[in-house]
Amino acid sequence: MAAAAVTTATAVTKSTTAGDTKTTVTKTVTSNKVYLGKITKVTKKVKKNKGTLPPFCRFQTFVSKQRSIMVLPQHELRKMARRGSLREATGFSYTAKVNPQSWPYGVSPRPCFKTAWRYRNQMLTTIHQVALQLRVLWASLRWDDLQAKSPPGGTNTMTTESDVQTTELLKRKDIGPFGLRSEYLVRRITVPIDLPSKPREKVTPQRTGLRERRRPESPQHKGPSVTEVWVPEEDLELWEIRQFGEKIEKQQLAVREKLAQVHAQQSADKIRAQMEQQLKQQRLAMQQKRLQDGGAVGTTPK
Repeated sequence: MAAAAVTTATAVTKSTTAGDTKTTVTKTVTSNKVYLGKITKVTKKVKKNKGTLPPFCRFQTFVSKQRSIMVLPQHELRKMARRGSLREATGFSYTAKVNPQSWPYGVSPRPCFKTAWRYRNQMLTTIHQVALQLRVLWASLRWDDLQAKSPPGGTNTMTTESDVQTTELLKRKDIGPFGLRSEYLVRRITVPIDLPSKPREKVTPQRTGLRERRRPESPQHKGPSVTEVWVPEEDLELWEIRQFGEKIEKQQLAVREKLAQVHAQQSADKIRAQMEQQLKQQRLAMQQKRLQDGGAVGTTPK
């Protein structure tokens, strides 16, 4: 808070004594000013560790301990309280069609598959329900996409009637409060195909005696164009993500091998320098010993 001048009341007391009677007169002075100091708030940022899992949700109310799929996790409740409930809650679909047979609650938000899966896991009581959950999980996996192999060139190339698009993954970043989702920086290179130009349309004027004219065409960019955009992981092919992960692992392995070679070279140079230093010390000690022996022989009496 910035320093601000405010008016305060100062009490001035004047005492007079007349015989045994003491009179006190108090007068208030409001002309003085006082300045409020600046208050600094020390806030500590809470750093979230990368890869931390979200807190466990039991779909249970706090007071009555009743279970319901509509119970939100604590972190989601805090976020909605901060935003005043003006935004949608994650884990629920607000655009689903009305289906009274499966969702008899009208136009209220319907839980997504992830929320329904977690709630069903919380309500499991028998081994048969666990087997059914595993069966649903097995049916939900895209086995054909998992078995798909990358093309021989290693790049995703799409050819259309007008151009050839080549996509390549460059970077990856984790998004969301707990980093459970990822986005990839995709570079798209578009190379147009040279097609025979269509003849321009002729325009016949309404007045007689005038020649026909062709409408002007807008200029078209015929050169290759490069664009880079962040794309969610669900919009990419699985083999692209797998290939990107393998490329990152190869780069990290190459960096580790290079660092190991540098450390080995440094250690070899260090050992060589130590051996040379020891050899110099040994030679110096031998020279001193020879000088001492020669001096002792020269000083002996005949």
